[in-house]
Amino acid sequence: MIRLLITPLTLLFCLQIASQNLVPNSSFEDTIMLSNGQVGLNTWLNTLGSPDYFSPCYQPPFESSRTPQNARGYEHAYDGVAYFGFVVLFQGVSGDKEYMQTELLDTLIAGRKYEVEFYLSLADSFHWALAPEDIQVAFRKNLLPDDSGNALRRLSPAYASDTVWDATNKVGWEKFHYTYTALGGEKTIVIGCFKDNSQNTITNVDNGGELNFFRKGSYYFIDKISVQAKDTTIGLKENSLKTQIKLYPNPAKERFYVAYSGSEPLSHFRLYNLSGKLVTVEQRKANNLYEFSIGHLPSGIYFLEVENTAGQRASFSFLKSL
Repeated sequence: MIRLLITPLTLLFCLQIASQNLVPNSSFEDTIMLSNGQVGLNTWLNTLGSPDYFSPCYQPPFESSRTPQNARGYEHAYDGVAYFGFVVLFQGVSGDKEYMQTELLDTLIAGRKYEVEFYLSLADSFHWALAPEDIQVAFRKNLLPDDSGNALRRLSPAYASDTVWDATNKVGWEKFHYTYTALGGEKTIVIGCFKDNSQNTITNVDNGGELNFFRKGSYYFIDKISVQAKDTTIGLKENSLKTQIKLYPNPAKERFYVAYSGSEPLSHFRLYNLSGKLVTVEQRKANNLYEFSIGHLPSGIYFLEVENTAGQRASFSFLKSL
């Protein structure tokens, strides 16, 4: 048995990752503690309407906003432990829609191509799904004011995914992707349905909840939003390693595993808690499967950095449960 000392991520590495993805807090994991003792965000404060934030860190009486089980359905986060959810359709009320909106970390450069990705899952309490082309992304120079409640925003141009995804899927996540050529000066991303209900193609998926909202509505969970310059070599390098690693289960109680499918050997694992303190864990390795014993750790969110011998790095967050 190897006893492994796990150290915090360096500030330099955090800045490198942030510079690659222009979307701040892209997986909604960076939180603050509010005065009422509940978890909150100091990012994503410019959403339109009232999209819901879901996190396992919510305390009573807000259990209905936890993950994976919540008031809208059941789903584990795609990345980390938290995600958002937003309304895209409520039949009979044409203007009942919500939008994810935030300022980017930098202004887009004219003529440059950007890879836009995020992950969606139809909340299983709802009876209706939109067509994939009805959920779109738009870029603007300025934030839209949140002064119209859940009103329909008719943004143009807006772009549907240029790859196939299943908008009826209630189990797991579907990837939305679009390669966007910037006009120049864009600083805001907006995600949602920019069409009137009469323009939407809807599918009845049944097996939902009994509330009228569930029977007439469509609602999607969203996670891991990214906007990256297509020729950002460092970003592609980090992402390449991340696609070769799977961390499971998440949440984890006594142990978690890292499965690796890459060719370059893994050289370092670095783990830190939400406060950035050192954590010591025991690790076992069998072929390309790594086992970490965490039964002695307090419950909470932890962050794992993985590095291979080629110098590639990838980071993961997970929840240590009771």
